Amino acid sequence: MLKIKNEVSEAICLLNLQHLNLDEKKRLDLLVNELNSSNQWTLFLELVKLNACDSLVYLNIQKHNLPVPSDIQSELKKTYDKITKENSLRNAEAKEIFSIIYQKHIPFIILKGQALADTMYGSLYYKKMNDVDFLVKKSSLDELAMIYSDLQLQCAASLGGSNFRKQEKFSHHWPPFFTPTMDCVLGTHWNIITPLSKIKISETDLWKNTVPHSYLGLPCLRLNDLYFFFHLVVHLAYYKTGLKELCDPLNWYRSKQGNIPQDTFLKLVHATKAYDPIYRSLSLLNRIQPNSTFQTWINELKPFTDPFIVKDTAIRCRELYYLVRSRSTQTSRIEKNYALFSLSDMFYEKFYFLMKMWKHFLWPKKQDVIYMQSLDDNPNPFALGYAYLKTSYLLSRVFAFDLGWNLHFLLIAKYHLDLAKSLGYFIISILTFGILIPIPKTLNQKIKSLNLPVDSIEQIKTKLE
Repeated sequence: MLKIKNEVSEAICLLNLQHLNLDEKKRLDLLVNELNSSNQWTLFLELVKLNACDSLVYLNIQKHNLPVPSDIQSELKKTYDKITKENSLRNAEAKEIFSIIYQKHIPFIILKGQALADTMYGSLYYKKMNDVDFLVKKSSLDELAMIYSDLQLQCAASLGGSNFRKQEKFSHHWPPFFTPTMDCVLGTHWNIITPLSKIKISETDLWKNTVPHSYLGLPCLRLNDLYFFFHLVVHLAYYKTGLKELCDPLNWYRSKQGNIPQDTFLKLVHATKAYDPIYRSLSLLNRIQPNSTFQTWINELKPFTDPFIVKDTAIRCRELYYLVRSRSTQTSRIEKNYALFSLSDMFYEKFYFLMKMWKHFLWPKKQDVIYMQSLDDNPNPFALGYAYLKTSYLLSRVFAFDLGWNLHFLLIAKYHLDLAKSLGYFIISILTFGILIPIPKTLNQKIKSLNLPVDSIEQIKTKLE
């Protein structure tokens, strides 16, 4: 049965490649015929949806004219049509915003999938993208803040009463900004790595390594081939990394490998100390499509990589099926509830979201425990029980990677202190009839006062995950 699962996984991997050579195309044809013979399309669809790569798979099925059952294609097309609608709305608003940024002569670098959609994939709808990530010089932030204000863009952090600009002291990006319709979310960066991380890269180096680009027809910049590949692999999330996330660096390298010298890439990794995420990302890419250069880099970086990362990555890569089945959004669920906790003023809403955070930390769904730790589909009770005990530590490792363990635990303590403060403010506001301290608003009341769509909270939840 594992052999069949590996073959289904291989077919999906090939369908995430933008260009196939002759041998790869023959292999894909053979695998699709075997899928039809064994009728494993239910598993195929389940893994595609888990990896959130419906759109690209659908586009490549059409491009290669593959004999995939019509009901499977229809199901994939539903997602593609939904993404087409969402991306079109976001792109229309993003183009207006970036037109103003361009007219103000603020240079900007488009990051991640937004820089690949029309140029490499030839489609603005090849995958779901919740936001538009871009990079500006830190010296441009004052002017950019005025533009956002003039356009009445809302900051997620400001809904909770925080000053979004305080993040400039300890982060590499502002909190997400969104348009009044919430169709477009902006990720505003001045570096690609948080200053709290042990990985270091200077803003100057980033701007030195840019090339001209076009975003929705607007002149801009992107990182050059070497730095763009580095950016794609260094930012892959530890658990929320499936084929949707892996296809970008894999397809980019396959199309640009001649422009990414082996020694230069290794020098960049050594200079930035980005051993752990790069080793893991390259190992995953190499498992999907074995590549001699990837293997050379992996061998070179292994002695500098955390032994835990080496062992854990080997477990995930032991079978292709386990890698394709490994994507989990558990960390995103925790982050989403933290964001909603921060937005809330009312104590009982803060309590609700804090408890949701702890639930996702301590008692994830069985499926996520299995996927995160690459267990068998039906693990024995002992293995599953141990995995549950281990999960909280594994999730904490992810959050402590950039922050460090001390700050991680200090933040957890701060959440509970904030909850106690919100209860104290509520009691004082009631006792003073809102005169000394205003009575806190609920999230829905805050949204209503900002004239945002009535379903804004649900939209925020969706976009944060």
